[in-house]
Amino acid sequence: MKKIGLILTVHNDIAYLFLCLKNWISYREHNSLLISVIDVCFQENGEKNSTDGSIQFLKQYKNDNKIDFFEVLPPGLKEHESRNVALKYLLNQGVDTIISIGSDEIFLLKEIDQIFKYVNKEEFIAVFKIPYKNYTFSKWQYTLGFCPNRIWRVNYNGWKINGFAWDDDQEYINDKGEKIFDKNLPIKIIPNILIKHYTWCDYSRSKEKILYQSAHFSHGAGCGFRVNKDNTNIEFNIDHYKQTGQAIPELYDEIAIHTTKFGKFVLEPEDGVCRVIRDDRFWDEWLLPYFDVLSKDSIALDIGSHIGFHTVYLAKICKHVYSFEPQIINYDRLVKNVELNNLSNVTCHNVALYSKERKMAVNNILQQKDIRYNDGVQACSLTLYENDGDIQAKTLDSYNLPKIDFIKADAEGSEFDIFLGGMETIKKYRPTIIFEYSRIGGVHDHPLGEYEEFFKSLNYKIKEIAGQNYLASP
Repeated sequence: MKKIGLILTVHNDIAYLFLCLKNWISYREHNSLLISVIDVCFQENGEKNSTDGSIQFLKQYKNDNKIDFFEVLPPGLKEHESRNVALKYLLNQGVDTIISIGSDEIFLLKEIDQIFKYVNKEEFIAVFKIPYKNYTFSKWQYTLGFCPNRIWRVNYNGWKINGFAWDDDQEYINDKGEKIFDKNLPIKIIPNILIKHYTWCDYSRSKEKILYQSAHFSHGAGCGFRVNKDNTNIEFNIDHYKQTGQAIPELYDEIAIHTTKFGKFVLEPEDGVCRVIRDDRFWDEWLLPYFDVLSKDSIALDIGSHIGFHTVYLAKICKHVYSFEPQIINYDRLVKNVELNNLSNVTCHNVALYSKERKMAVNNILQQKDIRYNDGVQACSLTLYENDGDIQAKTLDSYNLPKIDFIKADAEGSEFDIFLGGMETIKKYRPTIIFEYSRIGGVHDHPLGEYEEFFKSLNYKIKEIAGQNYLASP
């Protein structure tokens, strides 16, 4: 069996790290794959290493043997110098094939399998390009045409990889010491595939990338994007395309709207919850009796609202719904689904509710203690990284809401801390509360007895109503 080496380059990418690594880790359960990861701030960035929890996340993955090599490199290295550190480890391990990706590139398991079946079949090809779907301006629009060299055979007809020489360009060397670039060897594009690349859809990350590319390609046409005049988003850099003579990329709309008896939804195809909704079924059907007793005067909270399915349903019953979703991909879908259903009585918050205000990081629970939740695609818990992270956590009490009648909390183990941060609000309004009880472990590992004591102190009664879900009523 061919041994594959994966190079992953990371810088402040905690929002995508789990999804990026998830399927590569699954692939190596049945295939020979080594994962070599570096955290680095390239020379032109002028910044520090990751400060958003990425480093702690990857150290934990290394300790858990989910990745094979991880090193935090000193800031200021060039792209190829950085990747050569990860490459050196893989070459020393005797890999036959190298693939290099960034942490905002999301490969499905079936895509990884398809790619390497094709690579193994095309034995006379040395280098393979991967076509990407570049999400641009939002997670609903994308451009095509980005198709870089991403896969290299270590040895090809007397030529051997000598290292990256510029960005992602590999240099090969033969026994005579002669050198050539990978572009001079046989190259093919991986067919019938488009890899998701969340490269230009996050404004803050895009601004940093524009600064980097403008400096990196300062002797050329610079970056193909620029910040707009209002400093609110990015836009195509018209001057870049005039200078290069290239056409401005065409934007494609990816939104596939599914109409169900519960409303209209943009759904993630790989997500277990979304598959249920797409089949015109109600997710967590046991909730219906508790939702349907609410009225047009009720104020509800949907904490851990995912893509907003329950939010949409509640909004059609209640006076107002406040939705809280920390994971940015889910939050974008939540906002879109609220818009699709023309709901003006929903307020969406891209924050994590917690026991105190701080910064946190998303940590998906898949592959932790063999937990499988909704197929694990978007389920996540929050992990504390010493105030590092890209997720803003606030307390429920800090919102000073005028009234609350009902709370649904499904936050993958941090429900107890949410209630601690909302104790005064709960005391004041005494809402009915439904929550999931999950002992995921780590900082959120609260035994059920702590919940019972907490609600007893508030003169609430608590009982199990469905699996690991509980009703707390005043």
